[in-house]
Amino acid sequence: DGVSDGEQANVASMVDPVSNNYAVLMVNDECTIQSLSIAAESANSTADTDFSYPAGMMDFVLDCGDAGATADVTQYYYGISGHFDVRKFNGENYQTITDATTSDQTIDAQQVKMATYQVVDGGSLDLDDTDGIIRDPAGIAQTASAGSTISGALTNTGQPITVLIVAATTLIALGATTRLSKLTRRRALAKN
Repeated sequence: DGVSDGEQANVASMVDPVSNNYAVLMVNDECTIQSLSIAAESANSTADTDFSYPAGMMDFVLDCGDAGATADVTQYYYGISGHFDVRKFNGENYQTITDATTSDQTIDAQQVKMATYQVVDGGSLDLDDTDGIIRDPAGIAQTASAGSTISGALTNTGQPITVLIVAATTLIALGATTRLSKLTRRRALAKN
């Protein structure tokens, strides 16, 4: 929008310490961002065994003024693409935010994964009991079988490393066998 994130009370950005790319949180104008942090999912008290979080989890606190207010939340993760769900940690377990949407965008020639959803003050996604204050630790997550791309990182091929090692070893052995066979034939022809 051309306005610096630091000049907007409803926008905050930071370098994501998990992906090492930029991440941005934007909420509707009626709310202000009080705090924003991103940490690896492993920092939570319970692991989400069915999902991975290549960009960590975004934990934020909003002041939306009125009890029952609705925050329109948009999370931007630069350098990430692929299929993701939006998941929330409620302090004990994880849940998929079923009304959330994700999409791939290009912003300033950079690939960006965008997640959009709503949080109602005092609702099931709000971890803060104070009226008008919303706390929501959530992030983009993918199942173990889903592939993602993180720019600047190795791409997940979906193949276990042992399969790749066996395949590489087999190709090397075949190449050596073929080479040895050709040398043996040449020596035999040279003797005749």
